[in-house]
Amino acid sequence: MAASSYEYMGGVFNWTMTYRLDSDIVRPYGQLSPLGDTPSPAQGWLAVPAAPIAPSAAALEAHNSSDAPGEGERKALVAWLVSHCRTPSRREDYVRALSQHIDVDVYGKCGSRRWPRNDTVGFYRMLSAKYTFYLSFENSLCRDYVTEKLFNVLPLDIVPVVYGGANYSAIVPPHSYIDARDFETPRDLARYLQFLARRPEELEKFWWWKRHYRVNQYPSSVLCHLCERVHNPGPAGAYQDVARWYSGPGICQEPPSEVYKTTKPLTAKLSKT
Repeated sequence: MAASSYEYMGGVFNWTMTYRLDSDIVRPYGQLSPLGDTPSPAQGWLAVPAAPIAPSAAALEAHNSSDAPGEGERKALVAWLVSHCRTPSRREDYVRALSQHIDVDVYGKCGSRRWPRNDTVGFYRMLSAKYTFYLSFENSLCRDYVTEKLFNVLPLDIVPVVYGGANYSAIVPPHSYIDARDFETPRDLARYLQFLARRPEELEKFWWWKRHYRVNQYPSSVLCHLCERVHNPGPAGAYQDVARWYSGPGICQEPPSEVYKTTKPLTAKLSKT
């Protein structure tokens, strides 16, 4: 149904079932389930045994460090798989600015590196073996919008760098990702990634949660929740303006344009030659 049609559907929808956490039935792209006697995420995430060094502390330590620039790094640092080259979040412009300070290998339609669509499992295994960080950048900065871009790589031995409009701490464990929006500029993010890449003991701290949780993509339990609601509906209600609820003012954000200042033209190729 076209989005414009929803304005004529006032009072028609009784429930919502979307990725949004305030949906009547939450249908996420992925979720984490506890292992063993680990409490469920709904009860709160486990405490992090040893948090990775904070960006501010990393900047200070890097300033006083005499480490060789590439010491301890893998051959490649950052990978990104992308098929939509112009997006509302302007993630492509962020990556273009980021790539001025750190090498970013771009796979798929918007880059020069090939993505083997018929071997997705092998592709992600390659990413895990070759790269240290993966850009899990969303195409829109919208509330609770966290897609397979994160959940595909979360189980791998690679650190996801997220960029979106969600409160990630409500969806995945703390210190299981790096949030690009925690940094003032792409240059600051690049410096932090380079700092971590030289310190394997810090990188390993981003995987602490794997002993306690597992990733479920497109969890089928959602249909069980729907079935339960159908058979036990409770008091009837209806959304008078479901379009406003889903995409009204304040649901999505405009990207901060000052972050994307770059000397390269917008039509420049994102990936390295």
